[in-house]
Amino acid sequence: MHECLLCERDMKKSKAVFGSSCIKNIYTLLKLSVPKGIKSKEDYLYKSIMRKEKISAINKEQKIWLSNRYLTYQYLDNINYGNLGKLKEEINDDIKNINNIDKFESLKTAGKIKLKEAYDLYKKVAKFEERLNELKKGDLRNEDNLKLLLASFSFIFNMNKNKSQYEKDTFKAMQYVFWQTVIEVRRKIF
Repeated sequence: MHECLLCERDMKKSKAVFGSSCIKNIYTLLKLSVPKGIKSKEDYLYKSIMRKEKISAINKEQKIWLSNRYLTYQYLDNINYGNLGKLKEEINDDIKNINNIDKFESLKTAGKIKLKEAYDLYKKVAKFEERLNELKKGDLRNEDNLKLLLASFSFIFNMNKNKSQYEKDTFKAMQYVFWQTVIEVRRKIF
């Protein structure tokens, strides 16, 4: 079974590391234009990341590990909640030392956070910010609207599913912002 490195879906026949929709999402995140007329969008992605990080002469596995850690860093860097600074520094160290690594498990952050975990957290934060904007603009005088909107934030309060401390810290910060917004919005109504 061969899985996409980002979403971990089964890619039955593909020999690529990323699925086609995931590679498009990655290009969007990195603000790269999707190249036309090239054989492998993945190889172009590897070269772009290597160019940004000023890394050359690494093997195929190291390119995959580099893209894994680089994308993990990028997703975490786009999260404005929680204390992810130390983790991002460690990932950055892993990126700088990628050409000295012979096994992915040798990286400091390999066991701390997977690319999929960072991607899922990034998606949850995007969902949270979208709902927060709805809360700020919504009609909270109507009790039914208020209940529906508040129920849509339930995922930030379910701490049982969050295994890593980074997720817990991020969700706690999101909860704080949520309650601050509720207080602010309710103050405007009354």
